Amino acid sequence: MDGDLSRVQCLLSVGLANINATGLHRRTSVMFTAEKAHKDVFDLLVREGADLSLEDDNDNTIFLLVREGGNIDIVQYLLTQNATDINRANQDKQTPAMKAAFKGHEDVFGLLVGKGALYRSRILHLACTGGNIEIVNYLLTEALVDINITDENNYTPAIIAATAGHRNVFDLLVLKGADLTILGDDDNSVLHAASRGGTIEIVRNVLTRNIVNINARGIDEMTPVFLAALNGHDEVFDLLVEKEADLLIVANDGDTILHAACRGGNVQIVKYVLSQNIVDVNSKGYNGLTPAMIAAVGGHKAVFYLLLEKRPDLSPTDDDGNNLLHMACEGGNVELVKHVLALNSVDINSRTEDGRTPAMIAASKGHKDMLKLLMNEGADLSLVNNDSETFFIFPYRVKIWR
Repeated sequence: MDGDLSRVQCLLSVGLANINATGLHRRTSVMFTAEKAHKDVFDLLVREGADLSLEDDNDNTIFLLVREGGNIDIVQYLLTQNATDINRANQDKQTPAMKAAFKGHEDVFGLLVGKGALYRSRILHLACTGGNIEIVNYLLTEALVDINITDENNYTPAIIAATAGHRNVFDLLVLKGADLTILGDDDNSVLHAASRGGTIEIVRNVLTRNIVNINARGIDEMTPVFLAALNGHDEVFDLLVEKEADLLIVANDGDTILHAACRGGNVQIVKYVLSQNIVDVNSKGYNGLTPAMIAAVGGHKAVFYLLLEKRPDLSPTDDDGNNLLHMACEGGNVELVKHVLALNSVDINSRTEDGRTPAMIAASKGHKDMLKLLMNEGADLSLVNNDSETFFIFPYRVKIWR
């Protein structure tokens, strides 16, 4: 995995390692080497007799895994060895050529196509995700792939490119006649996709065409400006607001634009929403979370401090009994937890509905410094949750105590 040639040589020389032993995902050492593009280590393993015909637990051959690393020398070697079927698909129905397109490895993709590699209809979507304009252009001009073909979610390549934020690919699709009016099965439009992707030029392009209602509801009744806030894209957010996007729309799970902005963690967006005084700072959204709880669980310290200026109620719990301290411990920001403790708004040993304490949550997440802080502030480590599990059954206890 690390590509450390000298260590690999050492391990092989002392004869203590089975060169074809399988590890994570039932992958062999040479599979990891190909995936990480460590050519010198790959060559060594091959010389020492590594089996190139094995598959992992997702039916990936080494030929599929080498797409991840994109090392063309390894690809060329495998082609000369006929070690595996060039068109063999894994459980995700991806062939080597499709993986190369997804990773944007133009040279590898070209080599495979030149050797007669086959691919399926989804390859244009994968190439648009990968963002390599040469691969996309090849598929459109040479392979006769339908530019408006839809995937299982009824997403077109244009929607995929907009979501990934690849402006040059999106512009090429538009130039080639992509239909930007097609909606996904979740009613997401290309404007929703572009707002999520965060490339302002794509958003501006779509807006100038007047083909999508700026306040159209997509997945979970979210609007484009909602998605911009949710993903922390302040430039896109500002543009949509300038174009009179409605900030009062509430998603079907109860989240407001303030909830979305706090999830995104962008201070400028949160500051603007608060300045408009259009959302109750104590409103509950998805699963009963308040904006302050969302900022805490996301570890967004600056957003949390900004919310405190509005003097929110810090005592509520969500639908699962988590309070602000539980959420802060989940988020992993030690300074934020320290601030919550200083506010004295919640009991340090308070329980969720399943009986977990803040210390249990910190331990389960492996937050060593946070756990030390809670201990110093009087956290009770003798408590058990509703399943009679003690603090000491949680992961990372060895790292914490030794």
